[in-house]
Amino acid sequence: MSLELKNIRLDFSGLKWAVRDISFSVANGEVFVLAGGIGSGKSSILRAIAGLEQIASGDILLNNNSILNTPIKEKNIFLMQENLALFKAKTVFKNLAHSLKIKKLPKEAIETQVLEVAKKVPLELLLNKKIKHLSPLEKIKVNLARLSFRQIDLILIDDPFIFLNEQDAKTALDLIKNLASEYNCPLVYTCLDPNHAVHLNSKTAIIKEGKILQLDTIQNIIKAPTNNFVKAYINSQTALGNPSGEICTADRAV
Repeated sequence: MSLELKNIRLDFSGLKWAVRDISFSVANGEVFVLAGGIGSGKSSILRAIAGLEQIASGDILLNNNSILNTPIKEKNIFLMQENLALFKAKTVFKNLAHSLKIKKLPKEAIETQVLEVAKKVPLELLLNKKIKHLSPLEKIKVNLARLSFRQIDLILIDDPFIFLNEQDAKTALDLIKNLASEYNCPLVYTCLDPNHAVHLNSKTAIIKEGKILQLDTIQNIIKAPTNNFVKAYINSQTALGNPSGEICTADRAV
């Protein structure tokens, strides 16, 4: 699978600007980052790809086929947002088993598959814990583990790591580094902090007011920002002084 956005435009009532002329492509096994401040439009772009926002013009292609009129349930898209969509009062085991129960698999088969995935992540020691008692990083691991039970053509991750501490953020980013190649599909990740893009070492689009100001590898953006906004944005988040890929403690106010 490959993902391509062609001149996407979104119109929002009451806003002076909207998402305008967004074009980029993401190959199989590639991670692509949309980076920008709060309200820049990056989450709206992600929601448009998922089919949760209606686009005014343009096209979205998955494996060279337009998906604009494809029902959401038929798109095989995994969208991970900040709320993680977990059953907080249920155990880790029941959360992982939920989709398998919907498929009406035998109890023994469900238990076998859940245990296999839990061992891989790993989540074995957490299976009987309720989601509400897990740490933020543990919840993210449970959410990502559910990918194993689905056919996935595209992964979209909308900055659920923003409130993690530095070490947990690095761990979570390392988890998604391997997702695109593991499932051999495109992965689009949005972030407020460009240090996340640095850690992922990925192709990145810097977004402001619904427009892409610069699209390149994050290292090239750091070395040669094309305008003052991009330069100030990178500097304010401390990525410029951190080309090694390590996440810095940064002022998240943009």
